[in-house]
Formats: sequence, C-alpha cells, structure tokens
Amino acid sequence: MTIHRAHIALWLLMLSAALLAACSGSGGTGSTTPHVTPPSESPTASASPTGSGSPTPSARPTVTASPSTSPTPTPRPSGTASASPTSSPTVAPGCATPAASPTAYPSGSLYVANRDDNAGGYPSSITVYAAGANGNAAPLGTIPNGTCTGMSLLIYGLAVDSAGRIYVGDTLNSRVLVYAPGANGAVAPIETLGGSNTGLSGPATLSLDSAGHIWVANSGGNDVLEFPAFAAGTQNIAPIATISGNSTNFFDQLECVAIGPASVIYTCLTGNEYAIEQFPAGTNSNNAMPSATLMGSDTGLSTPDGIAFDAGGNMYVVNETAGGTGTLEVFTTTSGNVAPSETYSQGRFGPALNAAGDIAVVGVDNGTASSINIYPPFVSGASGVLPMATIQGSNTGLYEPVAVAYH
Repeated sequence: MTIHRAHIALWLLMLSAALLAACSGSGGTGSTTPHVTPPSESPTASASPTGSGSPTPSARPTVTASPSTSPTPTPRPSGTASASPTSSPTVAPGCATPAASPTAYPSGSLYVANRDDNAGGYPSSITVYAAGANGNAAPLGTIPNGTCTGMSLLIYGLAVDSAGRIYVGDTLNSRVLVYAPGANGAVAPIETLGGSNTGLSGPATLSLDSAGHIWVANSGGNDVLEFPAFAAGTQNIAPIATISGNSTNFFDQLECVAIGPASVIYTCLTGNEYAIEQFPAGTNSNNAMPSATLMGSDTGLSTPDGIAFDAGGNMYVVNETAGGTGTLEVFTTTSGNVAPSETYSQGRFGPALNAAGDIAVVGVDNGTASSINIYPPFVSGASGVLPMATIQGSNTGLYEPVAVAYH
C-alpha cells in the first residue's frame, strides 16, 4: 500500500461521506456540511478563498479500485492508428465553442496541471506559461474545471502533442480529455476518451509516443493501456495494446508510464518495490514480463513519480522523499542497481524537458506556496545545480501542481 493509494482512498472516503451528508441533511441554516459534486457530474469551478493559509502538501493519489472488466489485448495495428468518433463534441449553453482553426500557444510554452485542494476552495485547472517565465508570472491561459470543460476535481496526467493539443487525465471520472491547441477558458474538450470499452480506471500519468498514440498508467486497473492517436469526439474504444499481469508488479504500485528511446516502455513502481521497469517496444500482453529494471539501494529511488528523457537518452526521474518533498535524479544508465549521475534538490512531480534541454519540475505543491522550478540542461559531472527560474506567486494561478509538460 503506497502513500498515493492511501491518500486517494481517504479523499474518496471524505467525498462519499460529504455526499451522504448532503443527501440526508435537512439543509437548515445551521448546517455546515459542504456540497460536493458526485463523481458522475462535472463540478463547476469555485472562487478562490481569501484566506492565506497553506495546506499540508499531499502526494499524487492513485485509485485502488479495479475496473469491473479488464480489456483484452487486441492485435497492434501497423502504422499510425486512428479511430472514428462516435459523436461530435457537445457544447453546453454558456460554454465556449472550440475554434474551428485553433492557434496553439507559442512554442516552448510550459503547461501545468493543478489539482483541487480536496475542499473545493481552489478548483483544478490547466495553466499555461510563456517560455522563459519566471517569478510571479501570470499564465497565458487557464482551462478551469467545471461543467463546460468536463474536468473534474481530481486530475493528474498531462501531455501536449506536436500540434499543441492538450491531454488531461481525469482520474476521478476515469477518462482522458483532449483540448484544442490554445484552449483558454471554459471550453469543451475536442475529444473525450472514456467508457466501459476503454478499461480506464483512475488514470494517473499520460505519455505520447512518436505516432501520437496515448499511453496511460491505469492505476485503478493495474495496467498500462495504449490508445490510438487523437480523433475528435467521444471515443469509447478498446485499447490497441495492454501491458498487465502478475510479472509486471503493477498491482497497487503502478504510478507512471513514459515512452523512451527506441519506443521502449518505462513504468515506475511506488509500493513495496521502488523501481523503474522497462518493457520492449510493441509489448501487448496480459502476462508481460519486464526486460530490465532499475532498482536497488544505490539508485536512491524512493517513490518515483514520473520519468522523462532528453535527446541523448538520459533518464530523468522525480523522486518523492520523506516529508512530502522530492528530488530530481538523472540516470545515464537506465537499469541495474546504479547511482544517479546527478541529483537536483527539488523535484516533486514532473519532469518535462523542452527542446533546449531545460528541465521543469514541480518544486513545491503546497497550496498558494506552490512553485515550478526550471533547471538548466544536464551536464555530466556538475553538482549543486540550482534552478535558473522559479515560477511562484499569487499571479501564477498555481495551486497543488501535479504535472508539467512542454510544447
């Protein structure tokens, strides 16, 4: 049992209790029970409170409940897969319509997923910052949670494709939402990937491969799922590949997925084993076996939360440590019991690398004190490297950030 799964179990228990109280309460003026939107609805954004207190930082949750059915791996098609939409995106009254010819945010923009604070005071959102942003910088745009965007209170996965489309893992509603390039405000998603055929259950991190396929660390299903590239509309489709089985060690441990050099599939485990596992490119099996593992006392791994790679194949791992803090580890060797080549002092969630090799991580995920650190490109043999920029302050819109991505 990991701290992530314990946290989400508590979060969902609190949510259920609040729902029960809201449904059974008299609604009198003396009631202090907050209204909580049930998971089947899309909650609306709440106004930020005026209080200045910073809540205790909490870890990325991962859903423990398994889906009612497990998708059967299907043969992987050749070439870039695509899917036909079952319906066109629906725009509710009062919501913004996605532009017919959207314009993406400028190249090099930094995207951040902010989660709700469990009390509804600060809604979840996606905030986007200009390349080179530093200090108390206001975002270029914000996609809030709510009925229009379809985004729930509990989001964790984030990815941006080469066209600037924004992919969000909606953990609470077990789906992936895709927003148009340059999306800003209460806009509807242009794709919703979810439903019984998908097998999605509490998706955690997301990754996109070179063909644009969507990879999901499906924490509630204890498997990794691969879906076709973007296709507009509602997609209730089966995955084109599934990685699962006892030999994967995913049960109650799967936290992230990333596609590395040569399309090798990397996953991170955060339960009884703190490890990075590798699966060969093209793996599609419900009895999959890792081909290599990074694990052991020399690695310094302690609840790895995310993985990214630079152009040279070096692997970057954000690594939660005691007290809810974290480090960023850089490995030039990606298997065995090896020490990292470099350790950066703060790395809570992420990481993400831009074309120049700059490294963005969540530095602090503590309420209004939240921050994003940007480190210079990795240089072998360097030590004591400090961030070259830190985004933090009341203008940023940051609140409990849990994922970062570059376009």
